[in-house]
Amino acid sequence: MVAAERERIVTTIDLTNVVDDKVMVVVDPGRFKTDELTFFIPKTVPGTYSEDDYGKYIEQFKALDYKGGELDFERLDNNSWVIANAADLDKVTYWVNDTYDTEREMEDKVFSPAGTNILEGKNFMLNLHGFVGYFSDLEESPYVLKIMAPDNMEPMTSMGRGAADPKDPSVDVFNAGRYFEVMDNPILYAKPDTETFQVGDIEEALAYIPLMDIIRRLV
Repeated sequence: MVAAERERIVTTIDLTNVVDDKVMVVVDPGRFKTDELTFFIPKTVPGTYSEDDYGKYIEQFKALDYKGGELDFERLDNNSWVIANAADLDKVTYWVNDTYDTEREMEDKVFSPAGTNILEGKNFMLNLHGFVGYFSDLEESPYVLKIMAPDNMEPMTSMGRGAADPKDPSVDVFNAGRYFEVMDNPILYAKPDTETFQVGDIEEALAYIPLMDIIRRLV
């Protein structure tokens, strides 16, 4: 069993610095007390019947120690990375490409509702299983998601509106009790185009992505 001194796994997603339709993700799990551990991106997710290998969309994976140096790792398959000298691990970083771009190119494409979209200046569809990974034996650890987004975009998610980071009010913070809650709560960032309504004691909210934004991606 892998042990971590700090319980929360802090994941940062930077939507303000899009490079070649990719965004940077940083996962900081706290300090480990083990010589080796494995980092995973899901192969499949609940609610689908396909093996989508979301790790195929991960690029430039790095495991960094507390001095900023790179640790050795081995990529076992599309979705898993084994990190050596894990007791020295500070965080992992990687770039994420979206799945919508590949829908017209790949036969084994990801079904759009379970996919991801990075469309700078328009919207970011964060099905988080495509962005956020987990470490071996830490699926039940709580997660803190910190998302840096453009000023003109707002988040919509079943996790609520999020809170501002006390150290940087421009950063949105969302909390999840375990990794399954991360997977189960997508976040849409878009220019405000929402509708709220009341159903009994529950306030419901809808967010819209302009249809032409989707068409431009799929044709």
